[in-house]
Amino acid sequence: MEDTSRSIEDTLRRIENTSQTHRGHVKKHRGYVETHGGHVKKHREHVADASRTDASRTGQEASRTRCRRIEDRLRSIEDTLRRMEDTSRSIENTLQTHRGQVKKHRGHVETHRRHVKKHREHVADASGTR
Repeated sequence: MEDTSRSIEDTLRRIENTSQTHRGHVKKHRGYVETHGGHVKKHREHVADASRTDASRTGQEASRTRCRRIEDRLRSIEDTLRRMEDTSRSIENTLQTHRGQVKKHRGHVETHRRHVKKHREHVADASGTR
């Protein structure tokens, strides 16, 4: 019974570590996204400066299209990040629920052990009186 309990605790620890690692990766990825956002902003400024000069119309169009694509990709990455955070929260909630169930189960095990002990004492008393 204790082996099972220890195994469950090991599993919980592994899940917790995985959750922490995932959070770290999300945080690191967010840094990359913010850096990319800065690059996009600089690019837009560059495009705006170029459009003020005598840049060709087709060059401007191409720049705008590239800008739009980059913005779309950035939005997509941000959506993915939000989903990853939601998943992280969901994992944490599941973990908490599981911990509660393990704690409750341990209580049941302890109660059962007490009942078994009482039963053995009762049987011993009964066999000793005969």
